[in-house]
Amino acid sequence: MRSLLLIVLLHLSACRAPVSWHGEHSTHGLRWRGHSAYVGEFDTILATSEASAADALRFMGELRARLASEVDLQPGRGLIIAVAFDDPVVLEELEELEDPEEYMCAVALLHTRALGVALNTEAALLAEGGDSQDSQISEETVQRIRTLFTRSMAGALPADAEEINLPPALTDSAAWVFMLPTDDCLDEVVDRMITLAVAESDLGFAQRAVFALIRGRVEEKFAQQVGQFRSIFLWHLLYVIGGLDKGKEPERAAALARICGAQGPAGLGSTEEFSE
Repeated sequence: MRSLLLIVLLHLSACRAPVSWHGEHSTHGLRWRGHSAYVGEFDTILATSEASAADALRFMGELRARLASEVDLQPGRGLIIAVAFDDPVVLEELEELEDPEEYMCAVALLHTRALGVALNTEAALLAEGGDSQDSQISEETVQRIRTLFTRSMAGALPADAEEINLPPALTDSAAWVFMLPTDDCLDEVVDRMITLAVAESDLGFAQRAVFALIRGRVEEKFAQQVGQFRSIFLWHLLYVIGGLDKGKEPERAAALARICGAQGPAGLGSTEEFSE
């Protein structure tokens, strides 16, 4: 029993490996809209808590390792705004947008503005979700689910955007800026979306018991869809940074899509998806 417990503890510690910060750096601890700057070796993270910052840094560390070894891509220093589920809306001016799709489109436009290259699949992605007319779920619940979905929104941001007014001390040393929902944030979005849908459905006791057994698989399927914004917009950022938008290295571009997990229902993975 002790051996089993030790194995479990070691596994958990590996999943949440400790991170190190450059606390001596002049911008470490700098405050912005309730966020603090956490300076890592390759990226600076703006987050409302150290836990969220660590989550984002681990994610970027794993991504950078794969980029270097699989596609020989080493993006410059990033300024990453980590988004936790309970964080306030990063783009304050967009808080007034009541329609979730309006908010997502506004973020997508900022993403395009930051990179100067349009992502052709944006409209298709933002339109996904299907028609709720034949659904057993009420329009009110559908709207709540869409609002939850906005928490998964990611994207590159213009360093000088008035909508965010980032401190020059941070943007001057960053090659790019990206809004990144954390893994914990995405997990919370999926959990709440499923809970809302099940609560409104007309499943009987036996059906709910069966659903409880397969919920893990349902969550996995939902997670793939919810994580698509982060995957696709991050891929687009790296795609442009790496100069792959010239269309000369389709195999490398496809490998980058695989690394970012951006080969989803939109059929991404081809340089033909992008145009200026």
